[in-house]
Amino acid sequence: MTLKLTATAVLAFTTAFLGAQAWKSKEASTPVVTALAQRKEHSAATATAIGANLTNCVDLGTTCGVNYTHTSSLKRMVRSASECCDATCALWTCGKGWKGSVAYHDNVGKSNEKCCDRTCSLVTCPSGQGTIPSLANEPGLEASFCCANLCSQHPCYGSWATDPSKAQVVNNTNEACCQPSCQSVTCDAQQGLVLDVSKADSAGTTSNFCCLKTCKYMSLNSECPTGFGIKPSVAA
Repeated sequence: MTLKLTATAVLAFTTAFLGAQAWKSKEASTPVVTALAQRKEHSAATATAIGANLTNCVDLGTTCGVNYTHTSSLKRMVRSASECCDATCALWTCGKGWKGSVAYHDNVGKSNEKCCDRTCSLVTCPSGQGTIPSLANEPGLEASFCCANLCSQHPCYGSWATDPSKAQVVNNTNEACCQPSCQSVTCDAQQGLVLDVSKADSAGTTSNFCCLKTCKYMSLNSECPTGFGIKPSVAA
C-alpha cells in the first residue's frame, strides 16, 4: 500500500513538472516571435516610404530643356524630374583631332567617340607620306584617303633642283617641291656667256653663279689686264 501511493505521487509530480516546463518554453519563445514580426513590419514600412518617393518620367510629365533629351526608358523609376533628362552631343566640345557633326547633336553622350568624327590628323600615314593639309581637319579613317607623298619622294630634274627644306611638304609638283636649277637660267651668248655644265643640276637663278665668261665677254667688256688683248682667234 505504501509503494502504490509513492508511485502515484511520483507520477503526479512528474506531470506537474513537465507542464510547468512547457509553459515556461512558450513564454520564452514569445519575445523572439514578436521581434521578428516587428522587424518585418519595419521593413515593410521602409519599402512603403521609399516607394512613395519613386515614380517614372511619364507620370512626372517632364519637359527637357534645350539640348537635353529624355532617357531611353521613360518608365524607369526615378526620384526626381532631373533624372529624366540627359545631355545630348550638342553640349559636347570635341577634342583635338575630332570634329563635331550636327548629325550627332541629338545623340545622348559625353565623349568624342559618341559625339564626334575622327579626323585625318589622327591617321598614321605610311613612310614617305604625310597628312594632306586640306584634309587634316576633315573626317577620315584611312591612309588611302588622308595621306599623300612627301616632296622627299618627288624627283626634281632638268630646270629644277631638289630643295631639302621642302622634304616634309606634302605635294608632288615641281613648283611646290623643287627650286630652279641653273638649267633654268639663260646665259646670253651674245654677251659672251655660256652655261657652266658643272652647275647644270645645281640650284641657281643668276648668270653670275650659273654662267661662264668667254673670251668674247672679256673682249666686249674690256676685262683683259693692262698690256693684254684678246687673241683674234678667240675674240668671237
